[in-house]
Amino acid sequence: MNRKIPIILSTSIFLLTCGCKFGSEDKWVELYKDIYKGYEEVLSPEMSEIKTIGNDLTVITVPTDLKKKMIELDLLVDSVHYVHLETNEDVLLGDIKRILLAEDRIVTLELFSRHIAHIFDRNGNFISQLGIQGEGPNEYQKVMDVAINHTKHEILLMDLEGRKMMYYDFDGNHLRNERLYFEASNFTLLNDSLLLFKQSPKSNFHIENFRDHMLYLTDYKCKVQHYSIPSWALRYSKFPERLVYESLNYNTGQALYGAFLNDTIYEISGDGIISPKYFIDLGANGLMHYIDETTNNDDRHKLTAEKGYYHFDGKCLETDNGLYLKAGEFYHAYYSRSTGGLQYGGNVLYKSWFGKKMDLIQFNHPIASEGNFFISVTWPDDILRERPDPDEYVPHVADMIRKAEKDGNPILCFFSIKDF
Repeated sequence: MNRKIPIILSTSIFLLTCGCKFGSEDKWVELYKDIYKGYEEVLSPEMSEIKTIGNDLTVITVPTDLKKKMIELDLLVDSVHYVHLETNEDVLLGDIKRILLAEDRIVTLELFSRHIAHIFDRNGNFISQLGIQGEGPNEYQKVMDVAINHTKHEILLMDLEGRKMMYYDFDGNHLRNERLYFEASNFTLLNDSLLLFKQSPKSNFHIENFRDHMLYLTDYKCKVQHYSIPSWALRYSKFPERLVYESLNYNTGQALYGAFLNDTIYEISGDGIISPKYFIDLGANGLMHYIDETTNNDDRHKLTAEKGYYHFDGKCLETDNGLYLKAGEFYHAYYSRSTGGLQYGGNVLYKSWFGKKMDLIQFNHPIASEGNFFISVTWPDDILRERPDPDEYVPHVADMIRKAEKDGNPILCFFSIKDF
């Protein structure tokens, strides 16, 4: 029975969409209570809902020609540098879905082909795999997310199927574990002692007070203190819950929370205060004007593909002077926080800078940020497929292209944006 529990947890979202076939919600409540037996011990007696506080929203207006526009990197990028992650027989990355930076460390997380994390130094030299994959007490089964405690010099790893939080030092040495009595899809660290978790919609049936909320805050030992933000799925029950793309992104002391098919980006401070920060105004082309609780997923595809509407899908990253956001599946926007300017479009144009040799190689939309820099991942195969002439680039970029191996580990692109 115990070996089947992780499968039940990882497929719970699918099963819940077919609730008529698999029984009532009461049965799910009892199942979760059995799986997370002892969960009452991690619920603070003072646990309560954190309401969002009022705030002056920054309105970001996305123009109607979003689909026709092209992002010209010459006009966008202020400075750029690259870190090529070491390739050797001990570490061949399959994909990277998360990047975290701590002092002289880079932590990468794979979530597609493997649920595994690695540690590199800031020059891209491989240090170690973070932990060991397995079913032992100090091994993990399925990593879902990692976070950094800069003060305690610890890396936190969340093992979904092992139902535990694991703590490591910056060299990858295991320190201790904490049992998890709830299910979460990702998390971040707000301060030295406050964790912020995001749950999948309609999970954690055993904890009635926050089963219908998206965010909850715990202490460093994962004892639940508060919950907040009602679930997206309560408003649009006809959409498959697998399409919920809410994400947490932590930078410069605050976490950003964005939700699929929503117009608002929330900020969560280190004190756990939640407030609306940005409002995404998509105008008459915004999909939100044309859907309601009766709209199903087929309707959404028709409205986007045939009618040309688009939406904010919850992906957002913030730097000291900029904000990146994703509009639908194909469109991107960079917002200058100092000037309010917007660079946006569905395609990216690469050109040499004013006749000089190029500093820029092809890179994708960012997946992390640090200070004033966005960070994206570029695979050598993507670059070499374009058959670049190294002589057209500045010396250090030309040298990197010459050394690139088709099957090598990726290149991290750190780029800041101008005050356009």
